[in-house]
Amino acid sequence: MLDTVAIKIIYPDFKVTRPDLFSPDLKIRMTDKIPAGYTPKSLFRKYTQNFTDAANGHTTKLTAYRRFEDEKLNHRLHIEVSVPKMLFGNNLQELGEANFGAVVSRLQRILSFNMGIEVSEETIENSIVTKAHFGKNVPLPYPRTSIDAILELQKGDLGKAFEVNHREYKNNGEALYFYTKTRNLIFYDKVKDYQKPKSQATDKEKTSKEKEIVALGLLRHKEILRFEIRLVGQQSVNSFITKATGKRTERITLRELFNEALCRDAVLYAWKDLTKRPANQLAFKLSVSPEDVLNTLMEQARDRKSNVHGLNRVLIHFGLFQLINQFGAHYVRNKFEKVWSDKTCGKRLNDKIKESALSLKDIPNAEIVGLIDTALNKFEKYTFDY
Repeated sequence: MLDTVAIKIIYPDFKVTRPDLFSPDLKIRMTDKIPAGYTPKSLFRKYTQNFTDAANGHTTKLTAYRRFEDEKLNHRLHIEVSVPKMLFGNNLQELGEANFGAVVSRLQRILSFNMGIEVSEETIENSIVTKAHFGKNVPLPYPRTSIDAILELQKGDLGKAFEVNHREYKNNGEALYFYTKTRNLIFYDKVKDYQKPKSQATDKEKTSKEKEIVALGLLRHKEILRFEIRLVGQQSVNSFITKATGKRTERITLRELFNEALCRDAVLYAWKDLTKRPANQLAFKLSVSPEDVLNTLMEQARDRKSNVHGLNRVLIHFGLFQLINQFGAHYVRNKFEKVWSDKTCGKRLNDKIKESALSLKDIPNAEIVGLIDTALNKFEKYTFDY
């Protein structure tokens, strides 16, 4: 479901009752003319304010911007909040649509009573989303661990647009990032991440309730793989949701985003974008003996009564499977690109990989990949009673 969201509200749909709570003071003065001696660029201002709830340690962040646009000064208020942490004090407990009213009401009270912002619940509900983090907790059965999952998934590749970063920490925690400037796909050990200091954690905000969960040992003997899709910027959010749902999205409101079917579509789209790529199909397959792979390919060649070209195909498919399944798609592609041109390693290599994946489609996925796939498709709300 949803984790962190950022929404945008444009003045006069909000009022500032405590300008002094912002840094610098947020004093709104409307004008249709550029004051003498100023330029549109020089009129730009940024105002910030953070509020940490003493009850659970969660922080709500405000950023206001003043710009001279459309022949007048405009003020936009951006509100960023981890929705489950605001409501529950942790993001192990996942949200449902039934929580929407409580989320809006809680946020409106924080803004009004603690941050000097007067805004209606209706305005919050219909505010435009500019950032969205979708998250899913995947409990793993013993003896499988989050590290098992990350070691398998790190063999994947999302193409040149995405960088890949596998981070290991002193306490054996691990995290895997596929990232661009506007979209991050992250897999990490949620239990270990709770135990890390802020400087090392994937989830930087540690609420007081989350610290209590660790101190009380409530996660002992639990294995939880956390999968997050982090989208930064309104255009990135709209583009991703358009692809995930198949419906053109030019702007999405908080009410529209707070939808279980949409969140499921978003998580599954990101997961399938990773797992359905031919190179990753080879990477994520169960590690079987080279002899079994060769026998599978030779049986196919025999059934087709293949000629010498069939022998070439067997050799190519066998070699690609062994390389990608052992070393990973990203590693193999990078190795090839050091010797051969982008043209050779582009469509030509992709075509060979696609043929290899099709030829070996009957080899099952690694067990841990299958477990994650089943859990994400079921999309059952993870409940953590605390």
